[in-house]
Amino acid sequence: MAVQYNFEIEKGSVFYISFEYRDENNNIINLTNYCARMSIQSVTDGDNTKLTYITDNINSNYSFTISPDQGLITLQLAASTTEGFDFANAIYDLDLKLPNSQFVGAGDNITRILYGNIGMVSRNVTQPEPFVCNNLSDPDNCISCE
Repeated sequence: MAVQYNFEIEKGSVFYISFEYRDENNNIINLTNYCARMSIQSVTDGDNTKLTYITDNINSNYSFTISPDQGLITLQLAASTTEGFDFANAIYDLDLKLPNSQFVGAGDNITRILYGNIGMVSRNVTQPEPFVCNNLSDPDNCISCE
């Protein structure tokens, strides 16, 4: 049975969340050859946003990975990705696709392990000013800010 977990995403900030998949005895479940999918759907009036993230995808918008031996599923979203989210509230499902069929002829063995609500936290400033630090070895000495 899936477990409910609610969380928030801060608009315009990097977002990182990890889930450890464990059995009823609190033992880590090895996720070798598993695939995960997180589906997000807006519940904000007038917004039909639907997003899907699939594991083993690392690009400039997001990283969604599984660490099999640790039973760990990790989603990271770039600040530019969360900045583009227009919804105030959303719902999500986290599904695992097992490496084999449930039984012969049954097709994909997909299990929903998590579901819940996502709240979007807006920034206090409507358009945050971008900044670039030219001296990354000394973050307190920002030479040039745009």
